[in-house]
Amino acid sequence: MGAMSTYAKVTVSSTAVTLREIPQGIKGYPETALAIITVEGIAPTATVGHKLEVGDTLILQGLGRITDIKFIRVTTDATLHVSYEAPVW
Repeated sequence: MGAMSTYAKVTVSSTAVTLREIPQGIKGYPETALAIITVEGIAPTATVGHKLEVGDTLILQGLGRITDIKFIRVTTDATLHVSYEAPVW
């Protein structure tokens, strides 16, 4: 089984944008297609960033993502339970 990977840079401004420019190769795998999105240029604050709710799960792949991610509380302190894995093929 093969894999398809590609990269795109999307600029977000004052008008809402979508991720419509999906390469045909990715569209060929509708059930397994992934979009891994990061935002550059700003550190998270209590009002800026991806919000995780109690019970949510966030999976990061790649040591760079794992070491670069930042978390900040919104209202009260929280505890993150983190399991680290490295599949060996």
